[in-house]
Amino acid sequence: MKGTTPGLKPFQIFPQFKSKTFNKVDPTANVYETVLSVVGSGALYMLRGMTDDAATVIMRIFQITIDGATAKAISSNTEAGNDWWMMVDLGVQTFTMSKTPQKLFYLPFRTSLLIEMKTTVALVAGKKISAVVDYGEV
Repeated sequence: MKGTTPGLKPFQIFPQFKSKTFNKVDPTANVYETVLSVVGSGALYMLRGMTDDAATVIMRIFQITIDGATAKAISSNTEAGNDWWMMVDLGVQTFTMSKTPQKLFYLPFRTSLLIEMKTTVALVAGKKISAVVDYGEV
């Protein structure tokens, strides 16, 4: 193929785009639930989470483990509401959550990606935590 790097195929440069939806009914407070576990290489493009309990004051917390090392723990504000909170890529060291729609970002991993979510308050009576992860695998 003309104009390509020898030995590299396009799928090795741009991971295939995928989306994973996660829901956990009646989650226990302060217990991480696995949202996504990938073995292999790829990239994380977007992460968002919410609870469907609009009355309970709660914090939504994500932990991101890349290549076996916990890379980031990020959380929403502590407030009631059933809004989606999106991960904001502010650079290598700083990630936050925002209710404002965000652009896709590119956070690569070589051997594994693990995303976990917890809340600071237990949800009951069929209430749930939810997450959507946009990512790619090579």
